[in-house]
Amino acid sequence: MEVTFSWKLRYPPPNYSALLILSVLMSVTACAANGSREPVMADKPLPGGSTAASTSDEKVKLAAQRAVAAHAKASGQPLTLVSIEDASRQVVAGVNYHLRLSVMKGDRPQFANAVVWGKLDGSYELTDWSWE
Repeated sequence: MEVTFSWKLRYPPPNYSALLILSVLMSVTACAANGSREPVMADKPLPGGSTAASTSDEKVKLAAQRAVAAHAKASGQPLTLVSIEDASRQVVAGVNYHLRLSVMKGDRPQFANAVVWGKLDGSYELTDWSWE
């Protein structure tokens, strides 16, 4: 007993080059509709992206203080926060504060970059610290 199968394609295989050309044409059309060569972007920040934060914001200040205290404890060095030079925030499960800090390390000023995770329960955790 011999069994044979016959397969017939109901649909032709996809034409990937046509899909590529169509996507390029759609992009060009969107840029032309915008009146520039720049891609059309939403006015809102991207989910998970960083946005600028005020250095005078109370939560930014608290994150900076917690960062300096945590690194001073971990390193065993006396550190004092002088100022917050720059700050941005990233919404995650809580908020990541990306900070550029001016710190007194002993008796000399130095810059540091810190990332502090503001957790949903209200606590803060230093996740990254590097000296410039």
